[in-house]
Amino acid sequence: MLKTKRIILKKITRKDIPQLVNIAKDNEIIKFSDHLPFPLTVKEAQNLINVKRDSIQLGIFIKNKKLIGVIELYKIKEHNRAKIGYWIGKKYRNKGYASESIEKIINYAFKKLKLKVLFARIRIDNKYSIKLMNKFGFKQTEDFQEDGKNYFRWQLKSLQ
Repeated sequence: MLKTKRIILKKITRKDIPQLVNIAKDNEIIKFSDHLPFPLTVKEAQNLINVKRDSIQLGIFIKNKKLIGVIELYKIKEHNRAKIGYWIGKKYRNKGYASESIEKIINYAFKKLKLKVLFARIRIDNKYSIKLMNKFGFKQTEDFQEDGKNYFRWQLKSLQ
């Protein structure tokens, strides 16, 4: 469990599934997410929270215990690197929750997990995520197309 002044990042449990399904009803999340089915069903949400060995998936909870999004490190490799992904429910965007979550997970990844590199794959039309990548010092390393969609690849190296 990771905490900031306003949020708690913790494992999503079965009791959180109804909230997860509810906030994932947003087309914006589906548009920019590569792995969320639409609509997200209870069964698919159960599969989603069964984290793979090479992943850390945490719910973003505000202090009243309400689930507002997800942040994850996945494809954690033996070369001390991982991919970061996140999404926030529509009602909670532009309130700094994504920034707090990203900052906390970056610190955790570099200081606790001793990772050397974080990378992200962001759709070129996802202006808010691009802003966040820049805010936290990620560098755009390439642009590419996959499945008819255009992406930027971003990378952040640990200073340790």
